[in-house]
Amino acid sequence: PPVTAVRSRELLNMSSGSWMRPLALFASALPAAALLACVCIAVHYRGEGALATHCRNVNRLPSISAAVGQRSLEKRIWSVSIAVSCALRLLVAAAYRQEIAARLSATWRVSDSCGAASLIPGAHFGLGCLELASLLGLSVIASTDNYAVHRNCFITFLLSSFAYMLLHLWVASRIRSKFIAGTQRVLFTTRCFLAKLLLLSAYCASILLAVYFYARHQAYCEDMMYTYFAVAEYAVVYANILFHFTAYYDLGSLPICLVLTREFKLPSCKTASGPGNCRYWGFLWLSHSCQHQRRTGYDSLDFAAEQPVSAVTHSIFVGL
Repeated sequence: PPVTAVRSRELLNMSSGSWMRPLALFASALPAAALLACVCIAVHYRGEGALATHCRNVNRLPSISAAVGQRSLEKRIWSVSIAVSCALRLLVAAAYRQEIAARLSATWRVSDSCGAASLIPGAHFGLGCLELASLLGLSVIASTDNYAVHRNCFITFLLSSFAYMLLHLWVASRIRSKFIAGTQRVLFTTRCFLAKLLLLSAYCASILLAVYFYARHQAYCEDMMYTYFAVAEYAVVYANILFHFTAYYDLGSLPICLVLTREFKLPSCKTASGPGNCRYWGFLWLSHSCQHQRRTGYDSLDFAAEQPVSAVTHSIFVGL
């Protein structure tokens, strides 16, 4: 249902600049740098302990689990970096959902508006959130802490990330040449689409190579085979990071406006005392320009006449 009134206190207004680029850059650079730091710390300070395998064969690089999951320092560096990165990528996922929904609703047939066109943005956002949740669980809960949970998070991460990338590329293939109404900004450029396709191919190839090298290591205990497995593991992680980094180009000119909701009314809502307007407290994510009017100590958001109701796309309710 449409929003009838939104009264809010402004927390963050980045609507005047291209703030999505530093956000996407930091969200990708943080885990990339953290993994490199953890590997260097593990090799430098633990030496043979980080490189040891059950075969006692020649190995030059630690696996990701050996680099980030065995010592408290490396584990803290990795866990904190992933937690911060996931929080930032959640905002990126929300922005993607709004941009995809706006383009699909503008370019698809009216009969599709209540069908696939309305489900695809939600599925895209849901797969992204599932990937982030499994990645966070995989990073915080080591295999030595709870092997079953760690394994399930790992499997969920691989499946959800692959499904997300496939859906992302399918959406990009459908709307990459479409303009949003009133602007000349393309969401997915052809060059960026090809880069995403290449990164997905590298991601899948790295997973297959990692499985192959690990199987050979387990079966034959060959020298350097575990090193090749570790390199393939790193390639999986960095291919995933670079794929999500493409948001730097997709959403680079998107403004951000984040506010704290004071009063959020929905017209058709039933309360304990009967029909009426429900009031929610929470956070609103807006990525279109906001017009603010100062009223008695807090702001009131007024949407521009041409701005669609879908501009208010995400609310994380923290109370009623």
